[in-house]
Amino acid sequence: MNKDKRQIMTETTTAITDGHYRLGNAYLKDKQYAEAITHFQMALRLDADFIDAHCGLCRAYLGQNDTENAAAAVLTARRLAPNATAVVSLCDTLKETYYHKGMTDYNAERYREAVDGFEKAIALDATYLAAHHAQALSYFGLHDLAEAKKAAQAALRIDPTYAPVLSFLKTIDPSLPDPEPANTLPEPSDEPAATVASVAVEVPSQETQEIDTDALDKALQRALVFLNNKQYPQAEAALKKLIKANPNAVAPHYHLAQNYMEIEAFGDAQREIDIALRMRPTYRPALELQNAITLLKQRAENQQRNKKLRKILIPVAVLAIAGVIAFRFGVFSGFLPEKRPPQVSVEVTLEDPMNNNGFIDAGETVRLKLILTNAGSTAKNLRLWLLPKSIGGLRYQVPDATFSVRKNGFETRRIPITADKQIRTRTVAIKVQVFAASEILATRDFQLQIKGK
Repeated sequence: MNKDKRQIMTETTTAITDGHYRLGNAYLKDKQYAEAITHFQMALRLDADFIDAHCGLCRAYLGQNDTENAAAAVLTARRLAPNATAVVSLCDTLKETYYHKGMTDYNAERYREAVDGFEKAIALDATYLAAHHAQALSYFGLHDLAEAKKAAQAALRIDPTYAPVLSFLKTIDPSLPDPEPANTLPEPSDEPAATVASVAVEVPSQETQEIDTDALDKALQRALVFLNNKQYPQAEAALKKLIKANPNAVAPHYHLAQNYMEIEAFGDAQREIDIALRMRPTYRPALELQNAITLLKQRAENQQRNKKLRKILIPVAVLAIAGVIAFRFGVFSGFLPEKRPPQVSVEVTLEDPMNNNGFIDAGETVRLKLILTNAGSTAKNLRLWLLPKSIGGLRYQVPDATFSVRKNGFETRRIPITADKQIRTRTVAIKVQVFAASEILATRDFQLQIKGK
């Protein structure tokens, strides 16, 4: 009799557990995530080893964008059944979520947050080579070479031939041996590599020409590490070495122009862009960079003219002093012009660190690069605004910190934008506005081209 009672109680508990699980799935299907979580948790109180309930709980937390609790749920399921199809699929989804968040933080130079994101991706998949590599780059951004080397060596324990990490280690420690050369040549690319996480080097198509692509890849890898960390002399030297080794590649000229623009060597930057466009006249990244260089070059020329004007005015310094004294007594109050207000303009380009195709692809993170120039007096307490405030399938947040643009100066700001994996192809008109208090100082329209899968 007691045996029958125990059997009845077991069957009753199993039925109740299954009932909560079914209710959780029903609520999950209707996107009522809070109710789904409640029933999955009740099922797990009755059966802590219920793998499907752990997976359902993970999906419900994902529906609420609660990645931390979702990760905790799927890690529990993985301890119980590491090879279950649902568990492996959810781990892959979450590791990609953490990886893309880490890349967003890395591109925004939030290196500490990037390290944490890549660490969580690795916790879900210890063999995730791209995450180990990106974590090494993030530690490099923090100037923590010891941790950068540890992260890179963790990747090499998984794949001792992983070329990007081998090249990165050679960059931070030139005493290491060079990576082994690849057996085959990579296919030429129409777009330049934009991050050190994935680098493609263009090579001529002639079958008879011998090119050490591994050495070229290493040179570009090193240059981009230096460029991303604002080590401009080192980046220039590495890019020039690459151009000398392979003068037919467009990407090194493009990146060298970027390097020159950052140090305001606009003439040299224009020269490199001209070379790139002679090689490929429709090369979109070079065309976009050329517009920015032209604008900044004009501003620099204006500053140079102002310097010459100041030198001419030195002989009349005594008269200027006399003028100041006269001004204090109000002699010139009726003749002096009013202070020239700020005259701010903004140029918008798209930085596409993954493939530089001018689109934001599904699952990709890009950055809107804003170059603000000011032809008037110093513009203070400026804020940025992006309209519309939200776009379906895109995630972005405009920085709310104020900043200033000096007279005849320029500032660069970037807005990271991440596209959902299921986003559809379309073109979205956006508007970038620059505010000072409640006044709009500049507006720029931009067509954001979205490419779905």
